[in-house]
Amino acid sequence: MGTTPMLYSVVGTRQYELPTSDAIGAVVFYSGDSTRTDYDMIIEYKGGTPRRVNKLHPSYMSLQFLLLFMYGQSGYHPELRLRNVRGGGGRRKDKMTMNMLFQQYVITAYCSIELNGWITGDHYGADVGSRTILPASFTGGPRYMYSHYLDALAICHVHGNPKFFIKFTCKAKWPKIRRYLRNFPGLTSTDRGDIIARIFNMKVKQFVSVLKREELFDPSTADYRSFYVCISVYGKGHKVGPYHDVDRFISAELPDPDRDPDCFKVVSDMMMHGPCGLLIKKAPCMEESKTTQEFFCSKKFPKPFNEQTYFDNDGYVHYRRRNLGISADKKICRLDNGYVVPYNRALCLRFHAHINVECTSADIVQNPNVKEIKNFVNAWFICAPEAFWRIFNFPIHSREPAVQILAVHLKDMQLVKFHSNQRLKSIVNNPVSKKTTLTEWLFYNRNSSDGRHLTYLDFPLEFVWDDDHKRWKRRCNLNKPSIDPLTYMHPAFGEVFYLWMLLCHQKGSTSFEDLMTVNNNVHSTYREVCLAMGLLGDDKEWFTAMEEAAATATSAQLCSLFSHILQFCDVADPLKLWKQCWKLMSDDIPIRYKSSLRISRIYVNSEELEGYVLYELQILLSQYSKSVSDFGLPRIPQHLLDDLQNRLIMEEKNYDRETLLAEKIILESKLNNKQLMIYNLVISSNSSRKQELIFVYGHGGTGETFL
Repeated sequence: MGTTPMLYSVVGTRQYELPTSDAIGAVVFYSGDSTRTDYDMIIEYKGGTPRRVNKLHPSYMSLQFLLLFMYGQSGYHPELRLRNVRGGGGRRKDKMTMNMLFQQYVITAYCSIELNGWITGDHYGADVGSRTILPASFTGGPRYMYSHYLDALAICHVHGNPKFFIKFTCKAKWPKIRRYLRNFPGLTSTDRGDIIARIFNMKVKQFVSVLKREELFDPSTADYRSFYVCISVYGKGHKVGPYHDVDRFISAELPDPDRDPDCFKVVSDMMMHGPCGLLIKKAPCMEESKTTQEFFCSKKFPKPFNEQTYFDNDGYVHYRRRNLGISADKKICRLDNGYVVPYNRALCLRFHAHINVECTSADIVQNPNVKEIKNFVNAWFICAPEAFWRIFNFPIHSREPAVQILAVHLKDMQLVKFHSNQRLKSIVNNPVSKKTTLTEWLFYNRNSSDGRHLTYLDFPLEFVWDDDHKRWKRRCNLNKPSIDPLTYMHPAFGEVFYLWMLLCHQKGSTSFEDLMTVNNNVHSTYREVCLAMGLLGDDKEWFTAMEEAAATATSAQLCSLFSHILQFCDVADPLKLWKQCWKLMSDDIPIRYKSSLRISRIYVNSEELEGYVLYELQILLSQYSKSVSDFGLPRIPQHLLDDLQNRLIMEEKNYDRETLLAEKIILESKLNNKQLMIYNLVISSNSSRKQELIFVYGHGGTGETFL
């Protein structure tokens, strides 16, 4: 596995958006399987041949960090287990101190821990099934994040959209951290990332407890993640609407230093953006425009002054920022209300930290060859506090209420997970591996009658899933049920899609055969059962599929789903289905065109909006040589067709010539003599506009594809 942590202690490399402190950090990038990495050790035994020491070898850390492991103690290795145990101003930045060496050691140790997880999935595979390289249990991986994303959307589906979004950032100048560092003269907070991680973890728990106990934003539940913490607050029975509701909880103005000096000190120290702008072009938020070559703040500061809070047509809030003549000194600048990051006064005074509070909106409706490790690892910046946070196994995600995904599958077609070194016979003969929430629901109803009045979807209201023992048991506290959405099924999945529909309506089923029985008549397919129950007809199943997908999918994904339904499913009346569903696919159209046309405020009426959605659908259908007219849908307005033609031409001409030129120089240098001869012949014939017939012949692996 070729991954390399590149250490940085400067802020000159802007490609990875490095922090502005002088702490040691690492940008991990994927260097391929066969590439030699700078962190490998090569040792030579007496009278023997040189041998490479792998990163996961127990002696690797002591060989890499001689000053920290003077007696050759073992470092991290895959067999290491946790046991219960009782119990600088003026330095030059171009020299590695012991404190910086300690940071480097921690980051390297964490990279080795993560590397162990990557190697296990990337180099050993079984002969059956589909390989999962980074499973959902791998903390921080793409499946882990997507799983929690779906859980968050499930919470939104039940409790409504979050009303407030809170970002709580760790502050290295907290009094607890300073008091600890007084015992170690010469150390700074960047030298002890372990202390920062531990104190921040305590602050996070206290922060969430305060939100829930003191109800600063009305009765709420919280969903948070760290290393800075993002918290989404869902109000119960309360909608944020008029501007005075926002002003009760959020302020974007500097307090009066005479009337509220404590809050002014916290806001001026913690909640001011910048300074940035033309005077400080090297600020982290500054970007250069590709068209005008002018520098601008990517966060769009300073914000314009507003006499009162208001919501625009897209639902975005613009906070009250009056020009009161109050300002705060920040480095070489005086910053006014245009640079204030929105905050809550009570939280800022309580925690003395950067706590950004935002109002979300007024009312918004919303294969084995995959290079998973490369996409996850590449350009991943790791600092010492984050490395400590992950080594201590502090959580990066938590949610309330709990979310349990309900499995949907045909009989004996459930997904079985196993390790690559397990024997297939032991997997097949293990009854526990075959248990799912669906099979155990049927089993519970077969052996007990107290849950037969519930559908599969409603069963978790009175019962809870015991994941350790793979069984359902009666819920002790009926006032705190979990959220249990069904696994989404695409309409193209056939029978399992109709089973998915049935599970929302059939009550007390005891077997898969019982699911196929309606009025004592046993049907041969689940589609026939849905038809007998009146769930089909008038394209109900396709509308249900679109409506369910709208809870988690974006407008572009919904448009793609609709195109698949038109092409691969038996739709009786496409025009009627279009009229029912097109508004679901239009949510982000105004925002996308506002961005592409560079118009700050754009209004699209209903007819134009439908035309834009048709235009997007036509792009998808054109890939399959189809048109919206083939399905009897409305015609696209002519001006949109002209835009489509211009867009296709622009996409054909949209090449990054500088990038392609740099790539051409690199690849050209790798050609051997025979490849270079053929390459020059092709280029020469193209430049002279001379027609040539060239046939390249070679054995497999000789570089024809590369040429």
